[in-house]
Amino acid sequence: MSNTLTTVIQLTLSPAWEELTPQGSESLLKEFFSFLAGYKRVDVCAYNSQPWHPGIAYFLVCNFDSLDDYQKFWNRLNKQPLLETYAKVIDIALGVDRKVDNELKPGGHDYCSLVKLSLTDKWFSLAIQEKQSLMGELINVVDNWGQKIDVRWLDADAWTDEYTDYLLIQFTCLREYNEFWQEVRNHPYFASAYFRFRGTIMGARSPLEITTLSI
Repeated sequence: MSNTLTTVIQLTLSPAWEELTPQGSESLLKEFFSFLAGYKRVDVCAYNSQPWHPGIAYFLVCNFDSLDDYQKFWNRLNKQPLLETYAKVIDIALGVDRKVDNELKPGGHDYCSLVKLSLTDKWFSLAIQEKQSLMGELINVVDNWGQKIDVRWLDADAWTDEYTDYLLIQFTCLREYNEFWQEVRNHPYFASAYFRFRGTIMGARSPLEITTLSI
């Protein structure tokens, strides 16, 4: 599928989740992940954020071709038993690729970081040539890490007023991710306050498998 749009859906667990037995919670997650794995019009990766962000249980990276496909997926998603009673959506980030980076590899890395950004007035005051130059330098930084880190930069400005862009960064080694991030943070693109950071969420990839409970 040649995806053009991406949505990141953040989920939190309700107090009712804590009342479930281990077998009950495992069964609900299996059914939920089976639905995600079996849905054909939207490609989904799921990440468990609980070890780092107790208030965020999972985030789902959903790639799709059209808003109609996503709307149908969203309707089915909200009918899943996990979301009907035991979890709720706390944030949705919709974005379009800025085409400055490489493709994420589903299943290719153990972790994913979601980084939310907001453009500042300082950025908008730059000439187009200056913007292109800064972006070109940043692309080179990202490309230099291409063998170890996979990055997507998505433009969310048209969809939300809370942030203008977000990054999806896939990696396997935490040390390498930290080194990559320090290099990116020190680049003039960020060091000169053209962007403000609106938050970072990290998650460990949850395998998605179709089971007998699948749709």
